[in-house]
Amino acid sequence: RLVDPNASVASLLKADLEAGLQACMTATTQYPSEMRFVRQLQAVQEQRVVQRALGSNQAELSSTYLLLYPGGRFIDDVKAHVAALNAVPGGKSTQELPVKVPEPPPPAPSIVPQADVGRVLQTELKRVGCDPDTVDGTWGPASVRAMKTYNRISHTALEISKPTLEALEIIRSKRDRVCPIECKTLERLVGNKCILITCNSGNRLNKFGKCVPIPVVQHISINHSIPRNQAQEHIKKSLSRPRSKTYAEVPRANLRSNTGPATMPDLRCLTSSLGGSQTCN
Repeated sequence: RLVDPNASVASLLKADLEAGLQACMTATTQYPSEMRFVRQLQAVQEQRVVQRALGSNQAELSSTYLLLYPGGRFIDDVKAHVAALNAVPGGKSTQELPVKVPEPPPPAPSIVPQADVGRVLQTELKRVGCDPDTVDGTWGPASVRAMKTYNRISHTALEISKPTLEALEIIRSKRDRVCPIECKTLERLVGNKCILITCNSGNRLNKFGKCVPIPVVQHISINHSIPRNQAQEHIKKSLSRPRSKTYAEVPRANLRSNTGPATMPDLRCLTSSLGGSQTCN
């Protein structure tokens, strides 16, 4: 198991979370309607941010967790770590500095990397059903489209051109699904999942997702038991029989006659036992 949602802080500081993160990103891309994969991705993303926060000696970087996860599971641990860093000039441990009375440091700017905000916001969009395709922190056309869909359905006017903490906070507050499930052309919705459409016997699925009858071609087979020379003569006689005119030879007036349906060509296919060749007349 690559992701442990209940991992402790001590185990996270030593864990390699990259494999679990990549696995969850791939799973949510391939199966966007599977909420269990989305929940695992949420857990490993939070774990990676807290791992970076507790392993940093910079208060500004450690504070990223507090901004991204104000109600996170590790909020107390990160707050204690940031307080310890702010108590020391430069954010480094007291063992590396001369003993003196610490001066209050200036407040750290509340700047969160756009990629971090993008990854968490993309995950939240997946959770509420507005799928941005990939969860990689890159705010591309798919993410913009997902935000547009969210705004349209929830009647909001959140920023769509870039990920913001405001949008993250509002979307995170939604407990239920916002965007409806949209299945692909060859799929149909069953419950809360999209499954491949299947057709009954004698039908096939066309490119529009509809079941249509499979066309049946009838063949006229030649008796394979007769000698070769008689078979050739039989083929010549069959092909020399009078046949109706082709579609191109029938006048348009005859095709649209009021007395009955249009006369279509009489197409006959002969399958020869001499090599399996087929001749149509």
